[in-house]
Amino acid sequence: MALTYGTIYGDFGDEKVTVTPSDTSPTAGEVDPNNGLIVGTRMILPDGRVFRYAFANGDIGAGKGVQSSIALANQDTDLVPAAAAVGAKSVTLTFGTSPNTDVTADQYANGYLFVNDVDGEGHVYRIKGKDAHIAADVSASPAVVINLQDGDTIATALTTSSEVGLVANPYQDVIITPGGAQTARCVGYTACEVADNSYFWAQTWGEAAVFADGTLVIFRPIRVSDGVAGAVEEYSSQTDAEEQVVGFATNFLAATTEYQFAFLQISP
Repeated sequence: MALTYGTIYGDFGDEKVTVTPSDTSPTAGEVDPNNGLIVGTRMILPDGRVFRYAFANGDIGAGKGVQSSIALANQDTDLVPAAAAVGAKSVTLTFGTSPNTDVTADQYANGYLFVNDVDGEGHVYRIKGKDAHIAADVSASPAVVINLQDGDTIATALTTSSEVGLVANPYQDVIITPGGAQTARCVGYTACEVADNSYFWAQTWGEAAVFADGTLVIFRPIRVSDGVAGAVEEYSSQTDAEEQVVGFATNFLAATTEYQFAFLQISP
């Protein structure tokens, strides 16, 4: 099966297509087994609206915000690698034991490995999709080989003094924005109802109908709501400095809990 990378061009209505695979294992969540689309693939409609292919962890209503899965504290930074020479196609990492969050096979497929300190710091590497890494019992402090995507190799040698982190694909296992403090970045808004464990298109740019928390004012910025799951609310630079801005309102709203027409500005 040919795999689809990068950008595709869709027609009106394609953004409302969802797919629920019969196999909902982690491997199925990296590449749609029905059409070969890789999670994160970008789709542009004829009117310029932009979407990203995503995989849902939970049921999500239409016009609701979704965020990336929450980073794991013992895997997101400061992991100790084995030495890796320039040109290496994989990195061997030792996982810490606290907190004890085991690694499932290919959990970080199509995600990223980055060097956060010492030798090689500042570099980002794309993790392979299929056969990215094996499962691991973190309580045993295992050494796990992380395979890099074809074409990506270690650019600056890593040493045992280097420190690295793992980042899951931001569009894999997304959840509805929680309605409290954000625990990960908002990656888009649903164009239709989305079932748990299904693929869908998350809108990242252009005109959209989004669920509103409070009355929004035309042309003012909107942000992820910290009070209502999946919603947006007005952004104030004085009081909401730590909240993610996702676009701006483009018409008037009759009442809260209705859907606001807005222009999303998350990822063009």
